[in-house]
Amino acid sequence: MAARLARRLFDAGMPPEAIEHYMKLSKLCRTPKQATENVLGPIDALVKANASRGTPRNRDTLSRMREAIDGLRNAREGAKKQEDRTGKPALAPKSATSAGNDESRLSQRRAYPHLSATLPAPRLPAGRKTLDQPAC
Repeated sequence: MAARLARRLFDAGMPPEAIEHYMKLSKLCRTPKQATENVLGPIDALVKANASRGTPRNRDTLSRMREAIDGLRNAREGAKKQEDRTGKPALAPKSATSAGNDESRLSQRRAYPHLSATLPAPRLPAGRKTLDQPAC
């Protein structure tokens, strides 16, 4: 699958580790705390070295990788600042059943009432009796 994905995202002249870096970057987006400079450095070097090479498809993939790298760095710096202020870790991984997902479903229901029949019903977080009751 990785080889097939590489053919769709990158030109043939790209280094073979490009797809490995792409896949590693996609996993890091879910866990930004693990995106240390030791991990991001080689990916950043590949993107910088090849940013202007190849077809528009190749350049688009590399620009999206650049956005992800910058976003991970910003998230890590923002979390560090918040942790310094509060003393609590800011980038704790969220579970798939967290209240944030329920809030997202609720906002989708409000924004798209005509589609509410197709959206899964949100579970009420602990302490809430109705969907309209604020989370705090």
